[in-house]
Amino acid sequence: RVHNTLPVDMGEEFYAYIRNQSHNAYLTNQLNNIGGEEFTGNNRQIWRFNKQSNGAYSISSVYDNACMDVLGITLENGSNVYAYTGGYLNNGNGNQEFYIYRAFDAYYFSPAYTNGAFALDMSLTTHNLEMWGVGPDWAPQEFDIITIPKMNGTLPADLGEEFCAYIRN
Repeated sequence: RVHNTLPVDMGEEFYAYIRNQSHNAYLTNQLNNIGGEEFTGNNRQIWRFNKQSNGAYSISSVYDNACMDVLGITLENGSNVYAYTGGYLNNGNGNQEFYIYRAFDAYYFSPAYTNGAFALDMSLTTHNLEMWGVGPDWAPQEFDIITIPKMNGTLPADLGEEFCAYIRN
């Protein structure tokens, strides 16, 4: 298991930004790929977590419902984690399900099929999201989960990068 800890229970369903602590970069749906970018707050950086019956989470993009997916269901360091546009497959392979662990004041994401031996990792050079063997207190694998509260059952609106407006009551 990741750092000899048990997976955490974050609830049944929630929305959040995922920030890599060492890069201060937010996981972003880059259309068929996932990488770290500066914070924009747009819906390409908002992720929906849905707890599965095994306690792991499927994580999908609010932008297009693409699901985080370890390419090829491999056990190789550097395997790409991409945004699968077919959505959550519920195929039992575990390449779209991630256990969440808490250690060293950070969250770690481990693909369900790896039995905690691998974790999501943000490349030191490209900020691409990949899977690597778990490193003890290894910064590229340490993330924050910043939950986004819903108001009246809906997420905050994405109003773009910059705009001017009158606010009328």
